[in-house]
Amino acid sequence: MLELEASRDLSKMWLHTDMDAFYAAVETLEDPSLKGKPLAVGSMSMIATASYEVNILPYHRINSIF
Repeated sequence: MLELEASRDLSKMWLHTDMDAFYAAVETLEDPSLKGKPLAVGSMSMIATASYEVNILPYHRINSIF
């Protein structure tokens, strides 16, 4: 284990940001009439994000809507 730890290259860094519902929140800020409504942002072939209100819908995944 110590040999493995000594061989690790820590000169590079990966950053993963969870943007869950971020774009849906931006759309809600731009159009306040959307507040509190289930909202999905994307196209007909791909959903980029969805608001937290979508969780109350009886779908296991937002992609199953299309």
